Amino acid sequence: MKKAIKRKILKRYEKYRNRIGQESIKKTIDKLIDFLYPYEDEKFIKSSFKSIFTYSLDLDKPVTFNEKLQWLKLNDRKDLHTICADKLLVRNYVSEKIGDKYLIPLIFSTKKISDISPKILPDYPTIIKTNHDSGSTFIIRDKKEYNWKELKEKLKASLHNNFYFASREWPYKNIPPRIIVEKLLIQKNGKVPNDYRFYCTKGKVNYIQLEIERESSHSRNIYDLDWNILHITRGDIPSSKKIAKPRKLKEMISLCKKLSSPFIFARVDLYYINDEKIFFGEITFYPGGALTKFHPNKWDKIFGDMIHLPINN
Repeated sequence: MKKAIKRKILKRYEKYRNRIGQESIKKTIDKLIDFLYPYEDEKFIKSSFKSIFTYSLDLDKPVTFNEKLQWLKLNDRKDLHTICADKLLVRNYVSEKIGDKYLIPLIFSTKKISDISPKILPDYPTIIKTNHDSGSTFIIRDKKEYNWKELKEKLKASLHNNFYFASREWPYKNIPPRIIVEKLLIQKNGKVPNDYRFYCTKGKVNYIQLEIERESSHSRNIYDLDWNILHITRGDIPSSKKIAKPRKLKEMISLCKKLSSPFIFARVDLYYINDEKIFFGEITFYPGGALTKFHPNKWDKIFGDMIHLPINN
């Protein structure tokens, strides 16, 4: 009976929480949910996992990459995870670890959608995003030609969304939503740079995932640390021809070692501009919500081998 009551409260909470206007009411309900959700998180995660992979998640003896990340969702929860998942607060962490020179220039941040207007924004290209979720990113190359009404509607929806509920990625749960405006990184060819994503465990870099041409014909390559391309795809994004090894790969790896050192697992994303300058992108702890398949499937286990959980397997 108690479990049935909890499920009803949780269902109603998820449906109506974003419509509640008074902050005090939200905080009261959040306290209630903090008490109830440890019981529901595991159930939700197991259900989501089985729907994707068609077999049951074993949290007592996780083996694959996706299984181990699901274990980390439930059992490795520190304030530093929330700080680093916050696209605004993580800037302080990056500054302390590797220095300001790797930060993308920040124009401003705000809680107010009304602050986002062509009158306030600079004349050069910018990128607008929210700090507390994934995917709410808007590239503004020409502010005179942009649909600002549509942008504000999307930002409003994002500010009222708690990304935690999508796949129970706990670090996002308590991030105060804000809007961030940064200078858009553009290469000499006019395109945004490729995204270098480093799979790290406690300060050790293991694999590199390269996101290519994200604005157009998006493709994805995965490499070892010697820049040998691995015949893997992850998700539905196809692989591409081999891209030249970045001249500053050693520096990029060194930076990722420093940024990932406190974490059992972290993916550190960097941008590399015109083969000369490195910028920090973000830190994520559960790529693809830990619900993304490898092809061939054996690589799920191979990637899982790099993660050493503090449990007896």
